[in-house]
Amino acid sequence: LEKEYRREDDWCGGGGSSEKSQTIVQLIAKHHQQKEAFLKACTLARRTAETFLNMLVKLVAQESHVLQFWTKRKKSLDHCQQFVLFEKSAKQAIEWIHNTGDTYLSSRTNLVGKTHEDTENLLKEHNEFRGTAKETRERVKLLSELAKSLVDKGHAHASSIQQWVTSVNNRYNDFSNRMDSYREQLEQSLGMSVQGISDTSSVSTTSTDRHSDPSLEAKLVSTSISSREMNEEKRKSARRKEFIMAELMQTERSYVKDLETCITVFLGEFRNAGTNSNAPNAPPQALMGRERILFGNIEEIFNFHQKIFLRELEKYESCPEDVGHCFVTWASKFDMYVHYCENKTLSNDLIVNMLAPTLTISNIGTKLSTLCQPI
Repeated sequence: LEKEYRREDDWCGGGGSSEKSQTIVQLIAKHHQQKEAFLKACTLARRTAETFLNMLVKLVAQESHVLQFWTKRKKSLDHCQQFVLFEKSAKQAIEWIHNTGDTYLSSRTNLVGKTHEDTENLLKEHNEFRGTAKETRERVKLLSELAKSLVDKGHAHASSIQQWVTSVNNRYNDFSNRMDSYREQLEQSLGMSVQGISDTSSVSTTSTDRHSDPSLEAKLVSTSISSREMNEEKRKSARRKEFIMAELMQTERSYVKDLETCITVFLGEFRNAGTNSNAPNAPPQALMGRERILFGNIEEIFNFHQKIFLRELEKYESCPEDVGHCFVTWASKFDMYVHYCENKTLSNDLIVNMLAPTLTISNIGTKLSTLCQPI
């Protein structure tokens, strides 16, 4: 699997046909199935680890490598799928302009009615066609917004996406300018004042005109709002995942820092003072030689979180939905907390039993001052 995932493939080369889009969807589904099968196999291997204990470390390392390359390939597949769909939409927009828009304008080049009534009918027909063109304008606007978002995020096919969106915008703007010119020609023939900016003159224009179809306008607005709401919901979902992952990372880093402080300030000072029992900050004699009971396996916990678990979590910062696997992989290591919790009772009892007889109201302050830090 690692060799396969390392291989660089271009799944979306050659254009965005519907067959290729379907093929990529199937590849993504297969990619997910491979991951599930792989994780099941790794889980089964752990359960029977006694038979190949010497290989377990290698297995865990290999598992981590495979998942890293799986994530990399998944990102490549996602980028290819996005590009293929984007390219397909861009081609559809250009095809509409060529097959429908240009055909309409070509049939009406310099065409003005012989009578006032004929010209009015041509203008009415023109405004109806502009209503159809509005739908294409909305698609072009969405393509521009999507292209900007993908390019800003460092998409693997950013240059190709930029070329497509530039081509679509140029093609549409040329078409809309010719639409405006023909409309002005008709209005001048009727002796009407030329309207301002047209609905089709700019990809970013949102103004309406007096000849637009209200029902079509409402439909477009409704579709646009619905699309924005869906995109906003997706963004909120992504932000929630990012927030949860960021909070998890912050908590883990703070925990590692706190463990380091405990070991440096408390355990370190305890050991230093233990070498000189007459030192002014030496712990009570009753606690000397009881380091293992007092502090348990706190160093083992610190080493695991600092050197292994924190680094493993950092690998999933860009794909928080898979972070659960990190806990599954290292689940057995958390058994060290069983020993720590069992020892905590002994630690508390030792402090209470050894110090309680000497801690009276009159000398409690003096006794506490003999501890370098409260344990």
